[in-house]
Parts: sequence; structure tokens; C-alpha cells
Amino acid sequence: MQFVRYESFRQYLKKYPITSLILAANVVMFIIVSSWSHAGHTMSESMFHFGAMYKISAADTGVDPLYAPFWRYLSSVFLHFDLSHLLFNCFSTLVFAPPLERMMGSLFYLGFYLLCGIAGNAASQLWHTDTYLGAGASGAIYGVFGAFLFMGIFTRSKLDKQSRQTVIGTLAIGVVYSIAVPNIDLYAHLGGLAGGFVLAALLSVTGRIKEMKPTIIAGIFAHPDDESFGVAATFHQAARSGCKIVGYCATAGEAGIAGPRLGLTPEQLAAVRVKELERAINIIGYSAMDLRGLPDKGLTALPAGMLLEEVIGFIDKHKPQVVVTFPEDGLSGHPDHIAIYHAVREAVASGRCPSVQKLYYIASGKLEEMGHGATVTLDVTPYAEMKRQALLAHDSQYPSSIERFFGDIREAGSPAVKNFPKERFVLVWERGAWFPGRKESSITDGVK
Repeated sequence: MQFVRYESFRQYLKKYPITSLILAANVVMFIIVSSWSHAGHTMSESMFHFGAMYKISAADTGVDPLYAPFWRYLSSVFLHFDLSHLLFNCFSTLVFAPPLERMMGSLFYLGFYLLCGIAGNAASQLWHTDTYLGAGASGAIYGVFGAFLFMGIFTRSKLDKQSRQTVIGTLAIGVVYSIAVPNIDLYAHLGGLAGGFVLAALLSVTGRIKEMKPTIIAGIFAHPDDESFGVAATFHQAARSGCKIVGYCATAGEAGIAGPRLGLTPEQLAAVRVKELERAINIIGYSAMDLRGLPDKGLTALPAGMLLEEVIGFIDKHKPQVVVTFPEDGLSGHPDHIAIYHAVREAVASGRCPSVQKLYYIASGKLEEMGHGATVTLDVTPYAEMKRQALLAHDSQYPSSIERFFGDIREAGSPAVKNFPKERFVLVWERGAWFPGRKESSITDGVK
């Protein structure tokens, strides 16, 4: 579903700068017009003064109709008559416009939005036979729906099924509402809709509307439960915001201490842990997990280059833009973790993984000592229950490794964040540069 917004405020501003500017312009102009109206003017007078559309009919002029000058076709797009009018249009823009800005690119989207607003006002001038005063972003917003309607009919791969259904349902309700409710400018809505449809067709023919492909994030780890310990909240948040999460798990964890404790053979423990891994990745939101079945506690003994080729093959298969793995000390010092660290670092540095734009290590004390503080920090609190469930999915690892790090989390509502309230990552490599050394709000910042 492309119309669900999970971005933080900062992420929204970075991803959708034009939509953010449009929303800000709507709010600022509403404050200005409202202030003017409270200084002894009616709201209609204030709207007219600041550029609302109008048409004075022939019946009122006694001769020919009086039309608005062209500059009002544009200025009126950023004006709203009352708070409910503003909030409704801002909400629609906030939710529905971002995917189109990403598909078109910010500058083309700005031109598209303004032209749709102008088209709506032109239709209103053409079809209104009465005297009216009009304003609002709805013509431009209906243009956005017109673009999505075109995609839903002619370029269906650009919109998922849920999004197509949402567009059709919202349009149907909007048109009925425009007809049934007084003082709603149906002509502006239909003009914007038609304008958006035609402009989308022209932009599609010229290749200006790109398919909105998700950012792919890969977590490369050694054992079942690694995918939950240090990254669960971050990956869950990314998945909810539309990213695709893929994982690499080198071993099935058959050599864990849970085997003797539970009376299981290594083969039996491996089967148990594979099922636990499947439950955990479903909770977190992974789209895929490549479980390789390499020897647990034996990655350092593999033939030279084997693990490197494994990692390169995984990256070539899924083509992630962002990779997350262990730091140099493996966090816990586990030899398998350290082997994964070396393989991933060498794979990214080799030039054989062209899809990768950014490599992150899970932050560690050793990295801090080396002067590499966290680039990205995520508060786990909003995702604490999800992380608790993901950790508890690894039932064979409780209480041993899980309780050692997170404490007793068996009771519903018990915090899975008591000892580790934040997930922290260090940006190690970005497009050939090692340790860029800056702060970011998300591990997907700057991904193209």
C-alpha cells in the first residue's frame, strides 16, 4: 500500500521536499488571510484580496462576464476559506502526494501540481455560469488522483492492488460528495482530475514517471536470533515505511548450548531454530531470509574465500542498497560473528556488489573507542512489544542468551528495551568513502 505514511517528520521533509513546501505554503497563507480577516475584513474580502478565483456573471455585470486575471489561477491554489477546508486538503496532500513526487521527481512534480491547479481553475471559469469566489488546493489534489487513475488503468505495475482500489474508492466518494454538498466546486475537481490524467499520460510516454521501487535493506548475520537482537525495531520501522527487508543467516545455530540443555541432537536443535527464525522474521517484517546451513561455530574453518563468495552471491541475488552487519569485534566476540564481519567488509570493498550504497555496523563499544559514534539511533520504545515477541520466538534461546542481554521478558507488557533502549548503527562505508562521520535520522537517508 503506497499511501500509508510511516516516515518521521524529518524523513518526510527529506523525502518529499515539494510536498512539504506546498503544505507549509497552505498553512502560512491561511494564517495570513485569517489575520487579515480579523483586522476588520470579511473572509471573502480577505480571500479576494490575496488572490482567490472569481467570475462575475453576465447577469450581474449587465454585459459580458468578468473573468479573473491569470495570476489568480495560481495564487488561489494556496488559499482556503476555513480551517476544515485547509485541514481536509492538507491531509489529502500529506497522504496521497508523496508517492507521486517520488515517481516524477521533485521538480517535475511541482510543475505537475501547479498545472493541475490551473486546469481546475480553468474548468471552473469555463463552466460556471453564475458569479462565484473560489479557492483551494483540491483541483491540484484531484490532479494527483488523475495521475494515479491513469497509472491504475494503463501502467498498473506502478501501483499495487490496494493502492489502485484506494484511488478508485476515494475518487468515487469525492465526486459524489462534490455533487451532493453545496458550495463545493465540482468543476474545479473535474478539471484538475482531467488535467492530471492527461499530464500523467504525457509524462508516462516521455518516461518521466518511474516505478516506485522500494529501498532494499539486507541484514547479514551468523545465527538465528541475530536478526532480532540489534536490529529488530529498526528493520520493523523500515518495513512499515515501505522498505524491503532481506536477511542472510549463515548457520542454523545447531551448536548452541540449548541442545544439551533441552536434550536435543544438533540436527534436532537446527530444525527447532529454523522454525523459530521463521516466526521471528514474520513478526519483524522481513520479506526474505536466506538460511545457508553452514557449520555453526565453524565459519572461521571454511575454505578460504567461501564465505566471501556466499555473501557476494546473496547481495547479487537481492541487490540491496543498504547492508547491516556486525562490527569488527562481532559485538559478543563470537568467532562466527567476526567471520561474517570480515566477509561483508571485503565483499562491499571488492567492487563486486554495485547495488550497495551504504554499509552499517551495529554500534559497539570498540567502535566508540575508535572514535566512531553512532550515525543512526532509534528509540526502541514504540516497538518494544514487537521486539519482545520477536525475541521470544526464539524459545530455545530463553532464558540463556536472551535473558542475559534483555532480562526477563516473558510477561506480556514487560519491556524488551530495559537494558538496550536504543538500536544504534555506525555508517562505515558509503559509495566508496569509509566512515563518512555524520549523523542521520535513518539508515535509508540519501539512498538513490
